[in-house]
Amino acid sequence: MFDLIVSLDRTAHWQRIAVLLMSILLGVSGCAKAPVRGYLKRGITPAHVGTLAVLPFDNISGHPDAGKKVVNLLLTELARAELFEIAEAGEIEKSLRRLRIRTTAELDLAKLQELGQQINARTVIVGSVDEYEVRQERAESIPIVAVNARMLDTETGDILWAASHVHDGDDWETVFGFGKITSLSQLAKTVISEMVESLVQGLTTPQRPGQPSIPYRKTGRPSSTIGPVYPEDPYAVPSLTLEKKVTPPSIALGQTVTFDIIVSNTGRGRATNVVILDKLPPSLKYKKATDNGILDAIGHVRWQIDVLRPNETKEVKLTVMGFTAGRHLNEVTVSSREGAKAMGNAIVTVVARPAIRMTMTVRQNLISVGKNTTYAIVVENKGAGAATGVLVVDSVPKKMKIIQATSSVGTYTIQENTITFNIGTIEPGEKVLLTVHVKAIGTGNVVNSAELTLHEFRYPMTVEEPTTIFED
Repeated sequence: MFDLIVSLDRTAHWQRIAVLLMSILLGVSGCAKAPVRGYLKRGITPAHVGTLAVLPFDNISGHPDAGKKVVNLLLTELARAELFEIAEAGEIEKSLRRLRIRTTAELDLAKLQELGQQINARTVIVGSVDEYEVRQERAESIPIVAVNARMLDTETGDILWAASHVHDGDDWETVFGFGKITSLSQLAKTVISEMVESLVQGLTTPQRPGQPSIPYRKTGRPSSTIGPVYPEDPYAVPSLTLEKKVTPPSIALGQTVTFDIIVSNTGRGRATNVVILDKLPPSLKYKKATDNGILDAIGHVRWQIDVLRPNETKEVKLTVMGFTAGRHLNEVTVSSREGAKAMGNAIVTVVARPAIRMTMTVRQNLISVGKNTTYAIVVENKGAGAATGVLVVDSVPKKMKIIQATSSVGTYTIQENTITFNIGTIEPGEKVLLTVHVKAIGTGNVVNSAELTLHEFRYPMTVEEPTTIFED
């Protein structure tokens, strides 16, 4: 009898230890750190979903197949729920090609409505895979998966359901490593299963009349239970717009121009890890950028903005030099971690303008009456563009008589004491020589004046050369 009592006491002792260990396991499991956020529009039931199409997810994780893997898992879990009629993937792919939809950023309301009609789907699920990798921490390999998804009404574009799930393998760990997920594919399956389970529970749980839409956030051990409601924290996504201005729109070759790039977040959610990328063409040479803009090795200028809040606007400036003549298209894009994207462009015209230099010299600036002298006029184009319609008018002093003239380019006419040289076009680097031979017929200090005009210049250019005539 004594042995039996001892045996019973030992059994009760180990039972108490087992209960204590189980309490520890359950207690620790409630301390995990996985953040889950979501939203469900009020009054939505499975009937509202109708035929559901899952579109390709944007993959910004860096893993080449993450988007396809997550979509396949999502289709599997939706089918297992036996609650949805799912559109055929092949028909979805054909319609996306016909509508030229490559990313969710290109899916505006008109295209969404047309897509819904073509594949006969009342709702679509779009999303992105933000993280899908294995990280090394403390000599351990920890898988991490982050997925965002939204269900859209193809007729109105309304968001019916949205979820953002971010987990790593440690989120399910209790004690002594129990429950820890070490496989990336297993973690992805668990995350998608949790996401679909929350959707199914939201659709099948009756809502009280007047109950608001259900935004939820939960921390703690992952489960399918929708956590406490926070009306001030609805699930929201960013929407980026981009405007690009150029001042001035036309410059001469070698001059600088400034682009103003204005990015705004018109959505209801924060845009994080915002990247502005200006694809500077080779015809424009980088000079400087504001706000820590960096020129990379392939000639693109990049800006990084940590956070752009709803209704917030950020403006950056880029100054470049016109390197090649012509009309140049400068494109810029902006994107965020959440998948919001926008693009813009501006055109700057670089004009190859002429740069004219004109000089006049005289062979003898002191001569006696009856003697001859010669004026030489040199016109040179030192610019990058041709000078057109070039005309030089030389007004010879009245105390001199024109004997003859020459021109290396074009023609000339003489009328009394005025010679008009019609040069026409002077190409870049070209030099034109004009000569005027005169005879002194009176005494005094005189000035020979020549005036140049051309189509590209608004005002004329004038040169003068003084000469003294004396009585021998």
